[in-house]
Amino acid sequence: MKTNHEILLRFPVKNLFFKKKTVDWYWLLGAITILSAFTVGFYGNYLFSGIIVLGGFLLGFVGSKDAKDHFCEVSEGGISIEDFFYPYEDISSFYIFTEGDQKRFKLLLHLKRIIHPFLSVSVASLKEEEIELLQNFLKGKLPEKKRHPTLSDFIGEVLGF
Repeated sequence: MKTNHEILLRFPVKNLFFKKKTVDWYWLLGAITILSAFTVGFYGNYLFSGIIVLGGFLLGFVGSKDAKDHFCEVSEGGISIEDFFYPYEDISSFYIFTEGDQKRFKLLLHLKRIIHPFLSVSVASLKEEEIELLQNFLKGKLPEKKRHPTLSDFIGEVLGF
């Protein structure tokens, strides 16, 4: 969505960091999926068994996809990621933290929503001066609240996403 506000920063972000999965990763995924589905099906919960098989298939499919580039724009009116615009009135707070051992910086936005209240944006493509500029700019617009990465971020890191 295009806005009429002057853009402070524009930088590329990836929807995920692609990590090459080994053949063993796929074998392990298949074994866990089949054993879990069989065990659940054995106890008569066939619907949940089907959901486990579907989830395992989708996890393998998403794990083989390469990361797609998007652009994030930070302006006076809000933050825009591709076609989604988040005005500052819809954001409760922000926090910039490092993720993992690679020192990848991430911007965590707490949105005023019940469903999907956190938005995690990689700012790894920015230089440290630009990250500091972004942090100082956002401090003038939003409160900065220290938050830990979400459970879904942790699970994605463990699974290799």
